[in-house]
Amino acid sequence: MDPDVTTAEADPAQTHHRGTVRQICDHLKVMCAAGTGEVLVDLQLTTDSPEEFLDLAAEFMAELA
Repeated sequence: MDPDVTTAEADPAQTHHRGTVRQICDHLKVMCAAGTGEVLVDLQLTTDSPEEFLDLAAEFMAELA
C-alpha cells in the first residue's frame, strides 16, 4: 500500500489509497479482519524528510495501537 496521506478526510471510497491517518488505519484494520496475512505501508513518497517520515510512522503506530 502506497497511501497519499492527507490532512482532510477523503471520500470513503478512496481510503484504500488516500485519506487521513485515521482513515487509512481504519482501512488497514478492515483488511486485517478480512484475513489479510500481511500489509506493507510505504510512506516514502508521502514525506519529504527523515524526520517527517518518522513522525508519520509514529502517527500510524499510535492509531493502530
